[in-house]
Amino acid sequence: MANTTKMTVAEIFQREAERVAGVMHQAGKQINGISKREYQGFNKINLYLVKKERGFNSNEWLTFEQAKNEGLQVKEGEHGKPIFNHKLIEKEGKKQKVLRYYLVWNRDQLETAE
Repeated sequence: MANTTKMTVAEIFQREAERVAGVMHQAGKQINGISKREYQGFNKINLYLVKKERGFNSNEWLTFEQAKNEGLQVKEGEHGKPIFNHKLIEKEGKKQKVLRYYLVWNRDQLETAE
């Protein structure tokens, strides 16, 4: 067994923060294809990794409804990827965060509707 040095929690956190920061920088802008709003955090990293793995050229992502409203449709056999956000709702007088998700498709997965 190799000699391993135990790392402190702070050292592990620092290492992981640097790794994530590197991916965040590489991810560039992953944006909503209609609003042009940039995705943040986990969604940005996730969409970037999908873009890279699938070889997409576009950094624009649309929901099914957004694509439909633009006269586009999802190409046969393509699958959407989830993005996550939260919404504050009031329930029984208390504000609560509710996790929501949407499926989005890269613009390269879309074509003009027939």
